[in-house]
Amino acid sequence: MKQQNFQQIEVGETFGPTPFRVDDHFVKGFAFAVDDWSPLYFKAPGVCGPLAHSSGIAKKLLHIFMEKYDPQGIKAVHLKEDIWFHAPVRFDDLVALRGEYTEKFVRKGRPSVVLEGEARDSKGNLLLRQRSVEIVTTLEPLEDSDPKPADLLSGRRVSGQWPANGTAAKSAADVRETGALLPIMTKKIHQDQMSMFVGANENWKNLHTDPDVAKAAGFDTTIMSGMIQVCWFSEMMVSFFGEPFLSNGRLGATFLAPVKSGEVIELRAVVRSIAADRTMEVEFWSVDTAGKMTSAGWAIGGGRSA
Repeated sequence: MKQQNFQQIEVGETFGPTPFRVDDHFVKGFAFAVDDWSPLYFKAPGVCGPLAHSSGIAKKLLHIFMEKYDPQGIKAVHLKEDIWFHAPVRFDDLVALRGEYTEKFVRKGRPSVVLEGEARDSKGNLLLRQRSVEIVTTLEPLEDSDPKPADLLSGRRVSGQWPANGTAAKSAADVRETGALLPIMTKKIHQDQMSMFVGANENWKNLHTDPDVAKAAGFDTTIMSGMIQVCWFSEMMVSFFGEPFLSNGRLGATFLAPVKSGEVIELRAVVRSIAADRTMEVEFWSVDTAGKMTSAGWAIGGGRSA
């Protein structure tokens, strides 16, 4: 298998179609990893269905390159993530996963690659699309090159301003004006969750599961996959907009600071705009216990389309 570094990665290289059964083990393992036990995914304690976590399928797409690249010792750092939701993922369905490396560039001395993917159900219907940007290792120094322009939610500026007079709204139906505050979500990440999320059950050793790999990448200990925060924000938006978000929602995030095992992360979100058809744009961000912003982005949901 190839090593994941800037020189080995080929633009236009494809992965899949890879069949993946959305089974009991996947749903329960993912629910544990991100601490999302919504009744959308569990009919009763321990009984899966009728749906499965769409963000979990996006996570599978993020890792699809490991079909051809050695998963051991990967030091890639997730920089940005965009997801378009088109239809809910059904429990026990056989999903087809596809991916492609679409771009390579160097910005501020950081060699980066773009991986795009899609998932379709057993009837061929599109479930979701995703676009990931990762900083990867390089075998030699590289000169900066401009990335292709991309008008994405992950590229929007985030103010991180929490309105002092904002009105709390448990759901999109409760929103009457901009500045509405979504319920704050608090998550504590543990090493066993981090490890489950990124393949420890498949004996993958990377900077999220192995301290030695993390130190080789310049960190003093293992760090959380940025994709976990995306999954947390996805949970927040599904809770706020309801199941329709899984059919017409979008979100995009940029990862700003590493998160270590044991950290408590607070996720905040504010409705910044409301269209005539009730489509809403939501600014979101996360902070650690020191008040440092660890990720930030935007989501679009509600209305007739997003």
